Amino acid sequence: QARRTAAQADAAVRRLRDVDQGDGLLRTNEAVWELLRFGVAQDQVVDGDRKSHNLHYVDWARPENNAFHVTEELSVSRTASGRWASLPGLIRS
Repeated sequence: QARRTAAQADAAVRRLRDVDQGDGLLRTNEAVWELLRFGVAQDQVVDGDRKSHNLHYVDWARPENNAFHVTEELSVSRTASGRWASLPGLIRS
C-alpha cells in the first residue's frame, strides 16, 4: 500500500470535519458514518502510475491499531445551551 502524504491526511480530516450539516442530523450522521466505514478515495501517483486508494479513518480489519476512549457523556458547546453527543468521535492526524 502506498504511503500517505501529510497533505492527503489533512484533506481527509478536512473532508470529515466539513461534512455538510445543512440536511439535518440524520443525513449528517449518515454522511459521517459512510466516511468512517468506507474511508475516502484519494488519487496518488505510484511509480509514475496514477491510482486511486481509499484512506480509512478506522482500521476495521485490525481493531488493535485504533485507539478507543470511552466516556459516559460529553458536552459539546456550540450554543449557549450546549449539546450532548451520544457517540462522540475524535480523529487525530
